[in-house]
Amino acid sequence: MYYPDLTPYEYAFKTEYNVVNVGWLSKDNEFPTGDVSELFLDNLKKFMLRPPCNRMRGWHTCEFCDGATTRTSDLNYIDNIDLRNGEVWIPDVNEKLIYAAPTMIWHYINKHNYLPPSNFITSCEQFDFNSDWTPKTIISIEHNRMLSN
Repeated sequence: MYYPDLTPYEYAFKTEYNVVNVGWLSKDNEFPTGDVSELFLDNLKKFMLRPPCNRMRGWHTCEFCDGATTRTSDLNYIDNIDLRNGEVWIPDVNEKLIYAAPTMIWHYINKHNYLPPSNFITSCEQFDFNSDWTPKTIISIEHNRMLSN
């Protein structure tokens, strides 16, 4: 599923919150490439080890790897956590904004050199992991709103 970076999120549901897409790549669309910091990778991994948002049935395969899905690949799994069927939500440090990325973003960055938007990188690097922030509250509110309509 392709969504351009920083466009309004609407993959699992449309939301009234300011949630934007990051890392929803497709082989039919070009994407920026470049290096990222170790701090970014370390913090992104911490996000990946949290329970994923919007876990779906089945899994997404990488279009750039010809759909290969091997359980032995450390780029599709972190500490035995499958990265092919969920999302990671990261709050922006400067705005009332949330970035929603497929958990496959880990693979895209490490295997295909995807370079996420700079504000996403900064927000991930500066996130306070001692905070009680979680996307679960927002997702619960949106799911309840959809059920009541």
